[in-house]
This record gives sequence, C-alpha cells and structure tokens, in this order.
Amino acid sequence: MKKLLNDMPLFVAKDDSLWKCVNVTNSKAKDPKEALDIIHRYISSAYCHSAIKNSQSRYQAAMILKRSCLQHYAFGDVLQVLHIAIVRKKWLAPHSSGWQPLSLNTTAVSVTTDAIGKA
Repeated sequence: MKKLLNDMPLFVAKDDSLWKCVNVTNSKAKDPKEALDIIHRYISSAYCHSAIKNSQSRYQAAMILKRSCLQHYAFGDVLQVLHIAIVRKKWLAPHSSGWQPLSLNTTAVSVTTDAIGKA
C-alpha cells in the first residue's frame, strides 16, 4: 500500500501505519553524524548492496537498516536518516519507477569515502 508523507512516497504493508512523532522529511534537521557514519560504513559493504537492492521500498530499506546497524534508534529516526542519505548525501538513488526505489550511488559513496579518508 502506498502512503505519501509530504513529498516522500512510502510503501507499507496493508495493516502498518506511519508514526506522526518524527517528521522524516524535515529539511532543517541537523545531520545525525553518528547514524550517517554507521550507514556509510554499512552501505560500503557487499552485504548491504544486495540487501538494499532487494528492498521493495524506502520503508523496507529503513527496516533493513534498523535491524542490521541502527538497532538502538527509533524507527522514525531511521527513516529520517535514510531520507538524509538519499536527498542530501546522495548515497542512495531512488529508482524512477518508484518501485524498488533504492540503488547505491557508488560515485557518491566512493567520493565521500575518499574525502573521509583524507580528513
């Protein structure tokens, strides 16, 4: 089932709902550096490439991130960090069809890795 949250489409199970406690598309949110570093390390791994590529939605990708590397974060926070990784950092690219919307943007990930390595 497709639900729109501001400008971000999310595909969720029929009986699932989205929480209103966190604005996941808050463009003024500060970069959660720790969570972004964890996600960056995770998406640089081979396991992540197949897991994210096989996800069918941003919601499912956020669930993968929560289960694998962001267990101590609230799910709304994981959605917000994922949105930042897609929109601001450009580490993940949404698919034009809207279905299976995430693929790794290897250029952005490698450039960021190089920049972090030199810093």
